[in-house]
Amino acid sequence: MKDGGDRYGGFYAALPDAVTAGGFALVWMSPFVFGPLSVKTAMLTMLVEFFLVHATGFFTAFGNDQYASRRQRVAMLLGLSLFYVLMIPSADTSWVYDASLPPELAWHERAVWNPRFMRWQPYRAHTHVFAFDKHIVGDRLSGAQYELRTDLYDEEWAT
Repeated sequence: MKDGGDRYGGFYAALPDAVTAGGFALVWMSPFVFGPLSVKTAMLTMLVEFFLVHATGFFTAFGNDQYASRRQRVAMLLGLSLFYVLMIPSADTSWVYDASLPPELAWHERAVWNPRFMRWQPYRAHTHVFAFDKHIVGDRLSGAQYELRTDLYDEEWAT
């Protein structure tokens, strides 16, 4: 530091994140700014970044869970890896990546019909945890928690 060689070290360290954030902001404002695959490429980049940076803690915790069997640990890791939902506040749908589908269908849109407003809206279920033998989801707007079931469908907010 005495010779001034590290003066810009912090700037250079933050530069890749700044460029990436700028690219995402451009795609957010103009979805085809980098061509017809701009949104898909940006979402795949976010997915990779999510796994490499944010999900590392989950992967470590799941992989080292001493109370879960090997089969349970593998299922937890695959569950985190195979499904990803992207919410875009201004969009009428949710973008979903489901690796259990064929590659050409893996990225797709999902939505819920709101009869009150006569329009499609993104899923409100935003967070998920499997606990107490139930799938619990959190409402992204109200913070309420609901049980997700295949035998019952009720979008309480849409009625």
